[in-house]
Amino acid sequence: MTHDDITAKVTVTSTHLTATPTPGRTEMNSAVNPSRSKTTPTPAPSNSALLLDARYADLVVRAAPYTAPGAHEIVIRNRAIAVNPLDEIKQSTGDLMYRWLPYPAVLGEDVAGEVVEVGSAVTRFQPGDRAIGYAVGMEKGRNHQAEGAFQLFTVVQGIWRRRFPMP
Repeated sequence: MTHDDITAKVTVTSTHLTATPTPGRTEMNSAVNPSRSKTTPTPAPSNSALLLDARYADLVVRAAPYTAPGAHEIVIRNRAIAVNPLDEIKQSTGDLMYRWLPYPAVLGEDVAGEVVEVGSAVTRFQPGDRAIGYAVGMEKGRNHQAEGAFQLFTVVQGIWRRRFPMP
């Protein structure tokens, strides 16, 4: 399977992803926006993900939970993701690699976009910063749904992210 085959499969089986606020969730983390009171509720954005539901299955777009960052993590609103050969291998070979990855799986490892939320111990980033990151959702012991790249919002660990300056 070539890169063009992968791109075509994603295009054919996916729908447009959009983000809209979801009422009912509140964020009490003043590190996200120091000017905001700790008691001001902030609705979480709705999230969509490109999911692999089973071995050898086509990827499908569905609603996915939005996950707030841990203390040393950020959430990136993805504007670009890369299709890595490992993503195609996981989809086409079933459980030959990444057997620990549960289904449905959010694949993808490379993300770029804007920071929307930061953990309480994060000091180098703030919402609105452009960032690139390595999403570790396919690794053992990780939050596979929240840290996979093929979704609107990806949680990225502190050691796997960098600022991306505006042109």
